[in-house]
Amino acid sequence: MILRSSPRKRLSMGSTPPEPMLASLNSPHKVSAKQQLWPGSPIVKKIRLGDEQKPMAQTSDEIPLAKVLQGLSQQQLIDLIMDKMANDTKAEAELRSHLPIPDIEKLEQELLHAKRMIFKSLPTSRLCKKTDSTAFARASLHLMEFKRLLTNHTKQLNDSGHYDALLDYVFMAWQYVRATPNWDNITHNNVRKQCFKVLTCSCMAAIKSGGLRLGTNRIQTLEKNLHDWSQDYEDVMSCVNTINKTLSKGRTSL
Repeated sequence: MILRSSPRKRLSMGSTPPEPMLASLNSPHKVSAKQQLWPGSPIVKKIRLGDEQKPMAQTSDEIPLAKVLQGLSQQQLIDLIMDKMANDTKAEAELRSHLPIPDIEKLEQELLHAKRMIFKSLPTSRLCKKTDSTAFARASLHLMEFKRLLTNHTKQLNDSGHYDALLDYVFMAWQYVRATPNWDNITHNNVRKQCFKVLTCSCMAAIKSGGLRLGTNRIQTLEKNLHDWSQDYEDVMSCVNTINKTLSKGRTSL
């Protein structure tokens, strides 16, 4: 015979966490919230290296330096460089003279993958339309991911002051946004419109902050593209006035 307890008794026997333990007023150790709720849970402590112990990156001479640096985070690399450049203006000037333009190829690959996922989510049957509300519902999550990547990429380049790379990114990304589906319902095209707006604002920021340092070729390429881009987003023509105002010295106007 199997004895079964009542539901009320089973609830009182262990389905709820035990009563929290009150830390002793005289105890020098603090009790975490997890320990208060579950006293039996183990405490995981970080391993602290002794004074005589060093990270393997400092002792493994057989590992190439380029390989070791790949394991560091971006912030660790920044801190390492800034620590070496502190109070050394000559070293900083030397480093600046060798800084390359950011490589946007990886950013383009991320954007390309997001665009592929949009089209991969669309119906494949010939009987189904690929631009109606049903198709939009299937692609909406991928559209939002596409917009998120676009926004993060432009913010990263703008915040770091790489306005030449930012303008190059606008040239590249505009074609990807243009290639996204143009939905039957006008309201469904809001994400597409917002992406064009992000690129337009990035273009204006690059012109205002970069100025003549963007280079003649980039400025001329931008001038040629603006009229074509206006077919997708009319507000992009506001960049014409920004170019004329910012770059009026030393060059002819549009």
